[in-house]
Amino acid sequence: MSTQKGKRLTGKQLHARVSRRLRKYDKLEFFVCFAMFMGKVQLLEIALKSHLVDRFNCDADAVERWPLGQVLRELKDWEMRC
Repeated sequence: MSTQKGKRLTGKQLHARVSRRLRKYDKLEFFVCFAMFMGKVQLLEIALKSHLVDRFNCDADAVERWPLGQVLRELKDWEMRC
């Protein structure tokens, strides 16, 4: 992950940022947290699929049916993920 200035974050810095952003969920009930998490995962999945279609000209209809695991494998094949 990069900062706005283009510098890379260390693992410790990334962990600190994620922990800080997760604090807002501490007061929510379990199922509300779960629903929030699932919603964010779906948004991420949509963004990654859009990236595959826009940048790598993948077939939009095929990509729409892929689960997240297949999207990640495809990104790895395009060397966009380690």
